[in-house]
Amino acid sequence: MSLWLAILLVVVVIAVIVLIISSKKNKGLGSRVDDESMRTCKNCSKTIAEDYLKSLCPHCNKFLI
Repeated sequence: MSLWLAILLVVVVIAVIVLIISSKKNKGLGSRVDDESMRTCKNCSKTIAEDYLKSLCPHCNKFLI
């Protein structure tokens, strides 16, 4: 009976550690969301803000694809 209790305790400890690590990774996603809000021009490979509404790249003046 104590073997099953030890195995259950180990599983619970591992689950808690995994939850803590995954919650720390999710907190770091704020910077990734900012990176995703940027687009990249396929002609000149410069980043453009997602809210840029014009059809020409402000860097190379070619059409955004």
